[in-house]
Amino acid sequence: TVLGPILKVSPERLILYVGIVVLIYCFSSGLIGAAFSSVIESFLMILGGLLLLPLVLKQVGGLNELYSTMVAMGKADYFVFWKSGTAGVWPTWKDVVMFTVLGLPYWCTSQYIVQRSFAGRSVRESARGVILAALMTGPLTLSYILPGIAGTTIYAGQEATLGDRILPQLLNDFLPVGLGGLFLAALVAASNSTASALLSSLSTLVQHDFYRRFLPGRDSRHYVWVGRIATLIGGSIGMVFALV
Repeated sequence: TVLGPILKVSPERLILYVGIVVLIYCFSSGLIGAAFSSVIESFLMILGGLLLLPLVLKQVGGLNELYSTMVAMGKADYFVFWKSGTAGVWPTWKDVVMFTVLGLPYWCTSQYIVQRSFAGRSVRESARGVILAALMTGPLTLSYILPGIAGTTIYAGQEATLGDRILPQLLNDFLPVGLGGLFLAALVAASNSTASALLSSLSTLVQHDFYRRFLPGRDSRHYVWVGRIATLIGGSIGMVFALV
């Protein structure tokens, strides 16, 4: 989605190219590599959003003008953060409870999140990392949501550029070539980091919770290779699934 409009390459070829690179990366680097890349790409994405936001808002005449344009287009609901049916814009206490209950599994028990915490030097350090990530999520999301909304007016009528393709197009059109390419690379790296964390979780679950239980007593090198094979198999299945 990110690379297709920029590189003019078919989705099938991109799935193969990027998928193979991610598999090689996960096979070679493991959890520490995924953790380092996540930190680097996060700061790049924050910087990209902070640079893109004022440039795009200036293009559409500011936030007030953007809102007026969206109202005229019949898309005022784009600015409604919480759409809770009959409750209106603001959530009820039931919504808050529901949102908290749904959020706890993701931040506290999801293998995808917990797996990254294993790279911390201590439980306290890992906990601080999760809290910092949660605090960064809000501003980071907003700095890309507003340019995305503005993009619907900038590229109005250009169906090939709407939807998920808006953000890559904005980075390509409004930032200098070097910076635009760097932030596009950060977006691609974020997708790859998600895949690598999931594959790392898969390898841990397969070798620690299943394989080691039935075949204990082997050396650590043996178990590392079991995890790597699980990564290759899981990643290959994922690529086939994406192609189909």
